[in-house]
Amino acid sequence: MLSRLGDAALWAVPAVVLAILPKCPVCFAGWIAVLSGIGVTLPVAASIRWVLVAASVVAMVYLTIRQAARLART
Repeated sequence: MLSRLGDAALWAVPAVVLAILPKCPVCFAGWIAVLSGIGVTLPVAASIRWVLVAASVVAMVYLTIRQAARLART
């Protein structure tokens, strides 16, 4: 069973990803180039951005459902 700190960390990761993710594909492509040294095209950057957004939202929905189930048991 995870501790409260572990639970908080699980919630923090998708929230931080959503908070620091650039909103425009051009900025995201630049961000990828600066952090990795790899240049990507705008369509690829837009696709990667949407995958990260979707994964973060799915993670937050999963954590919400898990927390609701845990509260319902008590």
